[in-house]
Amino acid sequence: MKQYNISLSGHYVTLLPTIRLSHAIAPELATLLRNPQEQLQQNFQWKALAAALDPLDFNDDDVRRESPMVMAEGLPLVPKSPMEIFFAILLCCISIFVLCYTMVVFYRCICTRNYAEWRSSWHESEAPYKQTEQILEGVPTQIAGHKHRIECLVSDGAYIISCCLKGQIRVWDARSGEQLTSISRSDIQISQQRPDGQTLVRKLAVSPVWCLDYFDNLIAVGCANGRVELWESPAGLLKCAYQEDAKRNQGITHIHLNGDRVIVARLNGRLDFYRLETYYKGKQIDWGFTSAYRRTHVRTGSTGSLGLMMQQQRCQQEASQKTTKEEMKITLEGVRLAHQQPITCMQVVNDMVFTGSQDHTLKVYCLNKSDVEYTLHGHCGPVTCLFVDRWQPGTGGSGSQDGLLCVWDLFTGACMYNIQAHDGAVSCLACAPSYVISLGTDERICVWERFQGNLLTTINISNAYSSLLMLTPSLLVTSKWVRLILMPYRGAVNIN
Repeated sequence: MKQYNISLSGHYVTLLPTIRLSHAIAPELATLLRNPQEQLQQNFQWKALAAALDPLDFNDDDVRRESPMVMAEGLPLVPKSPMEIFFAILLCCISIFVLCYTMVVFYRCICTRNYAEWRSSWHESEAPYKQTEQILEGVPTQIAGHKHRIECLVSDGAYIISCCLKGQIRVWDARSGEQLTSISRSDIQISQQRPDGQTLVRKLAVSPVWCLDYFDNLIAVGCANGRVELWESPAGLLKCAYQEDAKRNQGITHIHLNGDRVIVARLNGRLDFYRLETYYKGKQIDWGFTSAYRRTHVRTGSTGSLGLMMQQQRCQQEASQKTTKEEMKITLEGVRLAHQQPITCMQVVNDMVFTGSQDHTLKVYCLNKSDVEYTLHGHCGPVTCLFVDRWQPGTGGSGSQDGLLCVWDLFTGACMYNIQAHDGAVSCLACAPSYVISLGTDERICVWERFQGNLLTTINISNAYSSLLMLTPSLLVTSKWVRLILMPYRGAVNIN
């Protein structure tokens, strides 16, 4: 009992605390006194990790004694063992993921409406002076002359070409509103050269005009019976016509002139590619310009050259005397069955032909090879309208009857994003450097951010026609009954 400090006096048992005395010994002696079966202490223990994560649940003396990870005076922990490095990397990865996810949520949900405009300014060069836009008051020029309702209308800025339900085509001066020529299609005759040298004159039946196009003083007419007519402007002369057999003829829904190429979309979903050739006294003429049908070296179709109007008129008079002796020939180069149903819309930009049809699909064709590049699927209804971005080549959009708006990458054929834009059909689309504007049958104009498709603003407009025009990159024009509506995206101004 003496060695346990136990006393029996007073019939009490008392346990006295152990008194520890420190005595410095050499490391060699400490190694000799160690038990051979004792294992070396690891630098990392689960208890030490728990103490580092929540030090309040552990005694400070035990933690300092058992965990080498808790440093004195709050010094930072430096991982040394493989397990410590693993947990440090794991925590860093989780932190980076949470941070990235938070930034994406902020980008999608909290960005302001002006973000698209701010982002588009990254690619714009800084102007040396501040540009301002001014809207000046103007008086409209009334153009009257048709006795029937106007069905087709095209313009290049200098001339306006109109066609009424009767099939009469008129050419107007866009500046003065003066009628330059009137083309009557009631008595159309063409001459064909026989192999024996004789000339055969044949009269063509009158057919309603379904579509028009104008380029480089040449008017392209698409008829209901499938005939393609090419008229010279402003002389009003029929240069050539192309018509197939009655069994293969289908009405022309869209026609486009692109240099010396003519692209025709027919009612049965077929695309025809034609080439124009010009002959003078039996020899083919290569004008060396963007169009094979260039009649003068002066650009008569350019707007803003008011000082050269008298010079252009003299050149036109001289050129008209020469063009009457020239002959034009149109030849069919390729036929492609693009769609299974009628083609409802077509756009031609540079060497790309973009078509939409009632079969819910879109096609991208290469104009030089006349071959299909991509077939785009994404709509659940007939395609009603489309556009090709002229500020960013290779980007296009389409709208369908079910109200869906799709934006495509025309270089890869991928759908960038799709939006349920309207409750009814999408009747018209327009594009700006930072926006995509859609007009629907639900009487709403929606402005979308072009890069992600976020809705920026909605303008309610009743009884609006299905037409949108980008007057400037920030000014939109549409029509309503007997007035024009100018919209700088944040409001609307009516012009009677």
